[in-house]
Amino acid sequence: MKFLEITGGLMVPVSNDELLVSERVRGHGAPLPRKELNEREQELARQLVHRGVLDRAFIDGRTYYTYNEVEYVERLMTVVTDAEREAMARMMAIMNGETPPPAPTGSQMVTESLSTEGGPGSPSQAEIHAMAKVLESLSKVTNEVIMESSPDERLAVKTRRDSNSVSVGEYKIEIYLNEQRAAGKQYYSIQHTGTGTVIADDITLYEVALAAVKMLNNNKYVNNPTVRRLFELDDRYTSCKIDAMSSKQAQKRAEKRGDMIKEDIYATKFQKALDTAGAIKRDIKAILEDASKANR
Repeated sequence: MKFLEITGGLMVPVSNDELLVSERVRGHGAPLPRKELNEREQELARQLVHRGVLDRAFIDGRTYYTYNEVEYVERLMTVVTDAEREAMARMMAIMNGETPPPAPTGSQMVTESLSTEGGPGSPSQAEIHAMAKVLESLSKVTNEVIMESSPDERLAVKTRRDSNSVSVGEYKIEIYLNEQRAAGKQYYSIQHTGTGTVIADDITLYEVALAAVKMLNNNKYVNNPTVRRLFELDDRYTSCKIDAMSSKQAQKRAEKRGDMIKEDIYATKFQKALDTAGAIKRDIKAILEDASKANR
C-alpha cells in the first residue's frame, strides 16, 4: 500500500497497480488519452478519478486523464502568450470601431503591406490570424460548449429518434455497440448537433446521457456540479458492474474447484457490487427526474 499527495495536501492510499497508472498519467507531460490505456488500466483510472487522484477531461471529443495537482493544472492553463492577448485586444478594438492600442513592432506587423489594413471595423489579415491562434490555443483546454440561445429556444426542437441516435434539442445521444466491452455492449456519447463537438463519450447508462442532455439544453454547462456528478456516478456504476461480473466469474471457478470459502467470499462481493450499482442508479434516476421537471 502506497500513499499519494494530491491537491490540498490530502494523502490517498493506492495499490501498486494504481500507483503505476497514476505515475504514468503524471509523467506523460500532457493529458493522457484514455485509448492509450488497456482495459484494466482504464478501470483503475476510473477508480482514481473517483478518489480524487486523477481528473478526467474531454478534449476535442476524446477522454483524457490528468494528475490532480495544482502545479500541473496551472501549467496546462498557460497556453496563451502575452503577445497573443495583446493581438486579441487590438482586434476587438478594431471590430468595435475604436482606436486600437499601438501594434507591436515585430516583423510580422512591419512587413505587412498597407493594403491589408482595413481601418476601424475591419481587421487586417495578420490580426485575424492572431485571433485564430488565440482561439486555437483556448480550444485545447476547454471541455464545454457555450451556447448563447435561451432554454426555450433550445427545447423548441422536438426529440427525434433513429436507429443509432436520439436527438434532444441541440444535442444528440449517439448509440454504440461493442460486444467485447466489459461494462456492457451498449454505450453512449453526447454530441452537439450544430458543431459536431463530442461533449462526453463512453457513457454506460442511457439515463446519464439523457439527464446530461436535458441539463445542457437548459443552459447548464459541462462543468456544472450536477452534470459532473452524473458522469462520476456513471463511472462508479461502470466500476460496480465490472466488479460484479468478475466476482461472479470467480465464484463459478471456486464452485468448480469445490472451494466453498472462496465461493462464499465472491458471492458476497457480487451481491455488494449489485447493491451499490442499484443505489447509484437510483441517484441517477432522481437527477434525471429533476432535469425533466426543469424542462417542462
